[in-house]
Amino acid sequence: MAEASSSAHPPLDIWQQAWERAQPRLRAISEALPFFPVAQARLTRVGQLDAELLDTELIELLKQPISKALRLIDSTVQGNTEPELTLLLRVVLYKLSIWDRGASYGAWLQNLHLTRPTSSTQNNSSLTPAGLPRKLMVLHGFLTIVVPYLYTRCRDHALSHAWPDIPSYDLRRKLWNALSFSEASHNALSLVGFLAFLWDGRYRTLTDRLLRLKLTPTRRASTRNVSYEFMNRQMVWHAFTEFLLFLLPLVNTRRLRRHAKQTVHDFTSSLSQYLLRSTSGKMISEEAEKRHEKGKSVALKGKYWSLPERECAICAEDALSRSTSKGIPATNLTDSDTPKNPIHVPYVASCGHTYCYFCLADRLLRVAEDGDSGWNCLRCTDKITTIDRLQYTDSSSDADDELDISIISDVDSSMSMSR
Repeated sequence: MAEASSSAHPPLDIWQQAWERAQPRLRAISEALPFFPVAQARLTRVGQLDAELLDTELIELLKQPISKALRLIDSTVQGNTEPELTLLLRVVLYKLSIWDRGASYGAWLQNLHLTRPTSSTQNNSSLTPAGLPRKLMVLHGFLTIVVPYLYTRCRDHALSHAWPDIPSYDLRRKLWNALSFSEASHNALSLVGFLAFLWDGRYRTLTDRLLRLKLTPTRRASTRNVSYEFMNRQMVWHAFTEFLLFLLPLVNTRRLRRHAKQTVHDFTSSLSQYLLRSTSGKMISEEAEKRHEKGKSVALKGKYWSLPERECAICAEDALSRSTSKGIPATNLTDSDTPKNPIHVPYVASCGHTYCYFCLADRLLRVAEDGDSGWNCLRCTDKITTIDRLQYTDSSSDADDELDISIISDVDSSMSMSR
C-alpha cells in the first residue's frame, strides 16, 4: 500500500528538477518575443466616418442654443454672424480635443486618435500636449477651420454683390471664376481621396492625406461595441407618433372641451354653494329667495331676447362678434343699433322662434358633432331639437282678390250709369 501511494504522488524534487531543466528553453522564448510579428489592430472605415459625423453633429448641437439666443436679440444677427459663430466653436473644440488629446470628440468616442509616422525625433517644446508636432497641428487647424471660413465668406460676399452677373472682362468676374474652379477642383480631389480611403482605409480627408495624419486605435485589443439604445429610442418614438396620428382624428376634442368646461362650471358652482351654506347656514331670508327666483326668470331670457322678430339672432351674433366697434351690449339691442340681418329661408325652431335655415342647421350640426341633444335658443334659452319651415298664410292674396272684385264691380256700375 505504501508503494502504491508513493507511485501515485511523486516526490517534490522531481518537479523541481523538471522546472530547472525547462528554464533555458523558457528564457530563449522570452528573448525571441520582441522579434515576433506584432498583430496590427483592426481599423474600421465606418468608425472613422462615424467620428467625422459625430463632430459635425456636436457643432450643430452647440450652435443651436447660441443661434436662438442671438435671434432673440436681433433676427438679422444670426444670419450675419453664423460663419463667425461656427469658426469660434470649431476653434474652441479643436483646442480642447485635437490639440490637447490628439483626437476629436467623435474620434475619442470611436476609440481613435491622430498619429503621424515619422522617424525623426521631436523636441518636447515643439510638440503639442497630445505629442504631435506643433507646426503640423497649426497647419492642420488652419486648413480644416480657417480655410473653410474664408471660402464661405468670400462666396457670400461675391453672391451678395452679384459677381457672377458681371461682364467677363471685369476682375471680380475673373475672381469668381477662379473661386468656382477651385471649388470644382476641391470636390473632384475629395472624391478621388474618398475612393482611395475606401480602398486602403488610411487617410480620411485630403488634409489628412496631405499631412500624413491618420486615425489609429487607442488600444490595441479593443472591441467595437454597437449600442442600439439610440435606435431603440427612435423606434419607440416613431411608433408612439404613428399611434397618436392614428388616434387623434378619432377623438372629438370639441366635445371633450365642452365637457371639461361643464365639469369645471359644476364644480365651481357646487363649491360656491357649499361655502355659502357653511358661512350663512340654513338661514335664508324671503328676500334672498325672491332674488333667486327673479334671477331664474331673468335667466330664461336669452342674449338676444329684445331683437326684432324679423331679424335672425344667429346672424346678429355673428355680425357683432366680427365687428364690435360700437361696443353695444347684448341686452340693449334696438332696431337702430343692431345690424340689419334679415331672415333668409325662414325656419321655425321647436321653441317657436324663427331663424335662417342655414344658420340654424349649422348650429344643430355643431351640437350633434359634440354629442349634445340640442342647441340653446338665443332668445329664450330653450333646447332646440327640431325645426320646421315657416308656413305663410294666404290672407294677402285673398285681400288682393277682394280688391280686384270690388274694382270690377265699380267699373261695371259706372258703365251702366253712362248708358
